[in-house]
Amino acid sequence: MRRPLDRLGSIKLKLGVAIVVAVGVSSVVSFVGFRLGVPIWVRPIIAATIALALVQVLARGMTSPLREMAVAARGMADGDWTQRVTDTSADEVGELARAFNAMATELAMVDRMRRDLVANVSHELRTPISALQARLENLVDGVDDPRPELLRS
Repeated sequence: MRRPLDRLGSIKLKLGVAIVVAVGVSSVVSFVGFRLGVPIWVRPIIAATIALALVQVLARGMTSPLREMAVAARGMADGDWTQRVTDTSADEVGELARAFNAMATELAMVDRMRRDLVANVSHELRTPISALQARLENLVDGVDDPRPELLRS
């Protein structure tokens, strides 16, 4: 899902656009209010209300990827390596989202390799220990004679 300012390549530019929108709304409301005879003290209230609503929509689009990353990071902290975030933005936040996704992929691979290593090491350790245990049980049960060469191999 693309947000209103995703195409802009800088968070500073996005903030500038939000400011220009707020100033533009104030100017239009002031002009239209003057033409319609709206009292001068009412015009700033109307302009501020409309400008804040528009800036809220724009700001929500700029900060939603950060909120999404915070949720994903908490999931990864709990061991869920499948977490990914939306990276549609062309600005620094989008770059951060792409880096986050690459990190999540790398961490998932490292965790998989760690699990494989532990499984392999466990198996490799279990095999000689099982053989030694079987020989010792045979000695205790009297199946094998206690010969030094038997214990060396």
